[in-house]
Amino acid sequence: MKILNILCDQPDSFFLDYLDDVDKIARKNGWKMFFADEVENIRHGDLLIAASARSVLSEMDLLKNKRNAVIHPSLLPNYRGSGVLAWSIVEGASAVSVTSFEPNNQIDAGPIIFQTTRELTGFELNQELRSIQACQYLEHINFLCSENWYSIPQENVYSKIYPKRNTKHSELDINKTILEQFNLLRVVDNDKYPAFFLHGGRKYVIKIYEFVSEL
Repeated sequence: MKILNILCDQPDSFFLDYLDDVDKIARKNGWKMFFADEVENIRHGDLLIAASARSVLSEMDLLKNKRNAVIHPSLLPNYRGSGVLAWSIVEGASAVSVTSFEPNNQIDAGPIIFQTTRELTGFELNQELRSIQACQYLEHINFLCSENWYSIPQENVYSKIYPKRNTKHSELDINKTILEQFNLLRVVDNDKYPAFFLHGGRKYVIKIYEFVSEL
């Protein structure tokens, strides 16, 4: 049986809720899955997939498995770096895209294996965006486990690299309308990094939910 390593080293990652689904995909394709929450816990095996991982993989890390892939939430070479799903939505993206690529010594610049895109309505909030993203991640894992895949070198690998988003990026501008900032509201997390604004020396938090009528 082939050994599949899944690396997800972000303790608050949305993808941790989908590990049972990953295990089902692995077993269906004849793999035994092992989960690593740190780079040091990666086993020797046949395939390493880094999904929702922030660690930089060294050459020694990559040598532990025969093949290696990173799943990245953008249509590379666009939106390299961290928090790119949120950055893309805030900047007006109309789709959620995911790329699998082979890691190298540059940030998100390795050869591309597989890409998918799902169009959006423009009204999805954080939880639904994450669900769409997760479905694509599972599709990529299935592809990587079941296909005799190859990769193609990226072009324009010197495109902009986005920084990691943090709580300050959830700040609203009180001088702008809600409509102008709706894309920002779509990507905030009501619990981890809610929207907020500053006024009169005070900080106010705003949480957003879609209202669903009971009628």
